[in-house]
Amino acid sequence: MMEGRPDTTQFWAKLEYGDDGRRASDITAWHPLLAHSADVAAALEVLLRDTIVGRRLAGLGGLVELGPIRIARLCALATIHDAGKANHGFQDRAFKGGARRKGHQKPIIQVGDDGGLSDRIWVPLEIGSMMRWFRERIDLKSFLHTTWSHHGRPVKAKGGISYAIWDDNNRRSPAEEIARLGKAALHWFPDAFQSGDLLPGATGPFEHAFNGALTLADWIGSSFPFWNPDEDGDPNDLDALITRARRLAEDRLQKRALIAAPFQSAIADRVPFGGVLDDPGWTPRPVQSVTADRPIFEEGALTILESDTGSGKTEAALERFFHLYEKGAVDGLYFALPTRTAARQIYNRVERVVKRVFEVHDADPPPVIQAVPGYIEADGVKGVPIDRFDVQWHDDMEEDVARERRWAAEQPKQYLAGSVVIGTVDQALLSALQTRYAHARGTALLRHFLVVDEVHASDMYMTQILNAVLDHHLSAGGHALLMSATLGTAARIAFSEQKTGRQHVPDVEEAMRAGYPLVTHVSAERHTPDPQATDPSGYRKAVEMQVAPVAGDPDAIAQRAIEAARDGARVLIIRNRVEDCIDVQKAVEAHLAPDERDLLLQVHGTPAPHHSRFAKADRSALDDAIETAFGKDEPIRGVIAVATQTVQMSLDLSASLMITDLCPVDVLLQRIGRLHRHGRDEHPAGYDVPRCVVLTPESREMAEWIWEGRGDLQDMAIKGPHGLGTVYQDLRVIEATWRLVEPGDGDEMVTWTIPDDNRKLVERGTNPHVLDRIMDENMGREDATAWQKHADYLFGQNSAAKLSAKNVCLPYDRPFMNVTFPDDDINAAKTRLGLDDVTVELPEAVPSPFQPDGPAVVRRFSIPRYWLRDRDDDTPLPDDFDVTVEQDCDRTGGNIILTLLGKSFLYSRLGFRKRG
Repeated sequence: MMEGRPDTTQFWAKLEYGDDGRRASDITAWHPLLAHSADVAAALEVLLRDTIVGRRLAGLGGLVELGPIRIARLCALATIHDAGKANHGFQDRAFKGGARRKGHQKPIIQVGDDGGLSDRIWVPLEIGSMMRWFRERIDLKSFLHTTWSHHGRPVKAKGGISYAIWDDNNRRSPAEEIARLGKAALHWFPDAFQSGDLLPGATGPFEHAFNGALTLADWIGSSFPFWNPDEDGDPNDLDALITRARRLAEDRLQKRALIAAPFQSAIADRVPFGGVLDDPGWTPRPVQSVTADRPIFEEGALTILESDTGSGKTEAALERFFHLYEKGAVDGLYFALPTRTAARQIYNRVERVVKRVFEVHDADPPPVIQAVPGYIEADGVKGVPIDRFDVQWHDDMEEDVARERRWAAEQPKQYLAGSVVIGTVDQALLSALQTRYAHARGTALLRHFLVVDEVHASDMYMTQILNAVLDHHLSAGGHALLMSATLGTAARIAFSEQKTGRQHVPDVEEAMRAGYPLVTHVSAERHTPDPQATDPSGYRKAVEMQVAPVAGDPDAIAQRAIEAARDGARVLIIRNRVEDCIDVQKAVEAHLAPDERDLLLQVHGTPAPHHSRFAKADRSALDDAIETAFGKDEPIRGVIAVATQTVQMSLDLSASLMITDLCPVDVLLQRIGRLHRHGRDEHPAGYDVPRCVVLTPESREMAEWIWEGRGDLQDMAIKGPHGLGTVYQDLRVIEATWRLVEPGDGDEMVTWTIPDDNRKLVERGTNPHVLDRIMDENMGREDATAWQKHADYLFGQNSAAKLSAKNVCLPYDRPFMNVTFPDDDINAAKTRLGLDDVTVELPEAVPSPFQPDGPAVVRRFSIPRYWLRDRDDDTPLPDDFDVTVEQDCDRTGGNIILTLLGKSFLYSRLGFRKRG
């Protein structure tokens, strides 16, 4: 190790500080600039040569392969990625505690704007030779900008150039160090300077993906140990530098499982479906067999799997992954779920399957990591953060081995660099947005089989971003699988067909003939999708649909639930809004006798609803509690859980009776998936037939909800009750669903047979032609003006969502140097439109309301930004908040009272709420 500080003539890239601080006097060791350049170049070389990243970049560049020459050229660029660190302003950080800090990206980019300075600084980097790698000079300039913007976002190079930081002085010569870097690039990668094999120009996604690969390589290379002259020799020896770097690069990429070949070869004989399920005699269901056996297109492919809840879609996705994996078509898996809760649950299933499959082949599995911020887990082992950059793993694995193997799990920006990764869809969407590290995320994601579960098309903004992710992924030759129980024909066509103008959506009768379950497979070009209907899984349930116009009466809802629970039924109540959820929870508690407390869902003996406004630790406890009370292996007993949408996806729940707010039919079908889920027959008498009670408002007229604005689109406000028009904005879809659950003349109820009716229900509830007819019918009524305003509102909302998505997505078709990201967090791109929560951190952790005498586990809350504002106030919120915390206890648990920005909030067993 280069101990102490460098002297003023030596050029450093990395510094190590002691425990006392980060002043110049605290420096304990340093790593030479030339050595770090070798580290990153070697890491990129292995990444492009020994992983699928090289093939994906070739696909984006329209090439059959990169080949040795192009790989060498990209590595030569990596050699000079930190050339900007040679400036005095950066180097003086090691010597002058009060020195004016200078970065290293913007200064080197600005050099190109001054002819005299560029002759002195750029030319020694072998820029003249690099010009022959491209068809146009401007391409090289953009690639250099791409190379030097390797810290997560494109660099804005506007502003005055500082000449003094590049001039020679009595301490050092930046020009000489720059020349050494240029000489190193020529020496380490001589093939780069041969003729032929031009790099693609700077007009497509290749350049953006290269930036992502370089960023990954920089993260990897930055983790190498500092140069040690006693072991490594002369730090000026170019051969010694690159030999060491290549050895470390291969070692690190192997240990971090970025090189997939050893794992792929271990299961080279195809994994039978029984191996996935730990049941050698298992016969795959038709939809599983069809999904697994779709052809593997060399150019990449998209598969869309539509099948009912509980039909084995997760296992079908995993079997498909192993098929692609052992063929070398992918280097890993990213399994994207809609919520954190869903991701955490599926993680355990996938981790067990991967471990089991490799045990069958007597081989070590690749690491399986959880990509949920705040939950550090890999290989089924939870990690404990020690500080910002350090995680401790408490198992039998050696510490150094664990740190390397589970590296990707330790920081959210690294998640997608894992091997088998289970997380939220947000992590995948971030790869397509103008957010920091998007390019690294995007390139890392190209390695994976991308599986997106619970896909729907009701959120126009998220759908547009997901399409951007798929476009980039497939154009690189990637493979993706979308899964849904409730995807309509219009959405399937939008995902699976090339966008060449207005797409034809068949009318509802034609759409219903598509069949269900349905597997649609298409090559990456998405020209000729191949939909194939399959036989259902064999499990059916006839669900009695009852309409109860008591959505506004918490007491009536509570009485119905209590009656069923007293009969021994599991009762799951799902409200669209948190406020309604809490009101029903209170009503249930008020109507229960004192000795009936055990009929309530409880956490550590304390009754609670299940919704999103809980701190992380309490949300985990709630998930565990509801999965225990409604779980597959638990005896069926009388219990009531009052919840919101948090329980409708991926939680493995089985209710005897469901009481739910009216909602779009695809959402309603998801909720019904939690009713009589496991095919068990021990539900109590009277509840042995699945029954879903749909809560509706008393009034059937929706026009009165539509218009409360003053006349322009900005003031259109739909304020229907119970989330109708607010949570679910399209009242046409609500009307279509309402019609589907209403009994006809003389009928007491409607019966839905699942999954036989799924296709019919989804098309009759979401097909654009059906929605147009509903609008046409209402346009002939006395309240036609309100419906016309609603049509205008929907058009405006959808147009705005599309435009918002377009504005925040990465413009892959633009040269990298012409791309800029938002400067601030308020205007930063988000994965979900309207997702604008503020994270508030308490001065110190406090006990949970569920365990007021227990450990201090509550530290952070997410608060909707609008809760912190006064009406019509758009003043930016401060970066930091002074938070006052009080805690007291009552008979039902602890209450936490927070005061910030003059507003008061209460956190209790009922969740996080505004006071007053």
